[in-house]
Amino acid sequence: MIQGGIEIPFIQMAKRPEKIRMEGTFQGLTFIQTFNGTEGWGLNPFAGVTDPQPMSADEVKGMHYQADMDGMLWNWKEKGYTVTFEGKDDMEGTSCFKIKVDTKEGDSFTYYIDADSYLLLRSNTKMKVMENETESDVYFSNYMMVEGIAVPAKIETKMKDQLMGTLVIENVELNTELDDTLFEKPVK
Repeated sequence: MIQGGIEIPFIQMAKRPEKIRMEGTFQGLTFIQTFNGTEGWGLNPFAGVTDPQPMSADEVKGMHYQADMDGMLWNWKEKGYTVTFEGKDDMEGTSCFKIKVDTKEGDSFTYYIDADSYLLLRSNTKMKVMENETESDVYFSNYMMVEGIAVPAKIETKMKDQLMGTLVIENVELNTELDDTLFEKPVK
């Protein structure tokens, strides 16, 4: 993870249904975020937080979206989403299908999918956070094949065209056995 010019080694683990864990270590300190499908916790020594703290409702909602390893378009009706095909759009010279997903919580996600390769190139997210709408764009590139699945090796997040952070994915492991305790409240 590269944020503010600082490079932080980072591991993300995901497991069905809707479980996710992220942890990174920098200068001897380790931050951890976990979500077990219902509850989320954070441990952030960089902010002076040395005990696991429960996530806010907005943070839990965000983790819920992020923990959907199949993506919002897979079984969207069963998930309670509304999906709209918004036609084609040009993204930096590439013809893309534009697909919008609206959630019952009032959030919207617009996906720009390459019309030739069907790879996701960009997503635009509008989420309500503390009753205010926030908007961000995520760009996906440098795809690599992992066991027949295309995985972006570079993910950039921008807000108002300003780069907020970059993930550079070096290694992906699929179908790894992960104990459910990894997704519970972190133990310090």
